[in-house]
Amino acid sequence: TWSPSGAALANLIAANPGSLWLIGNEPDRPLVQDDTLPQDSAVAYHDAYTFIKTRDAAARVAAGGIVQPTPLRLQYLDIVLDTYVARYGESLPTDAWSIHAFMLREASCAVYPDGCWGAEIPPGLTATVGVSTPLDLDNTDNLALFQERIVQFRQWMNRRGYRNTPLLVTEYGTLLPLSLIHI
Repeated sequence: TWSPSGAALANLIAANPGSLWLIGNEPDRPLVQDDTLPQDSAVAYHDAYTFIKTRDAAARVAAGGIVQPTPLRLQYLDIVLDTYVARYGESLPTDAWSIHAFMLREASCAVYPDGCWGAEIPPGLTATVGVSTPLDLDNTDNLALFQERIVQFRQWMNRRGYRNTPLLVTEYGTLLPLSLIHI
């Protein structure tokens, strides 16, 4: 599902014609954000997109909102896109892609309870670690890695047919594990 929905969302759409709507907030991030299976993310996106566009044809809708553009997250989005095509018979429509560009560890907390700070493993994927493991704290602000990931996401967009679609980086920064923050 999505929130707000129903009459509350319809009222927001009516009050903000032509607005940009970002669908999802880190659906690939368990425990602390949307924590959505990629197949369910495809359905929720479709329903939200259709709901918005039928009420305001001028509205712009952005897909994505993943926590970081890594190969593991791209695998998650591949499942979203493949599910969308299989279920609706067309490519996922979007006016933009929205991502967050954090640099976090990708490790299963069930397998690595002492080293899983960061993004965990996306719901529905069976990996126990991603390529950013063992990302250490010194690399959470690595500008070269940040740029590399943005380029890799744009390359993924091109491969998936979204070459001319805008990319919005709506969140970025350094997120440290709570155990290392001393106030």
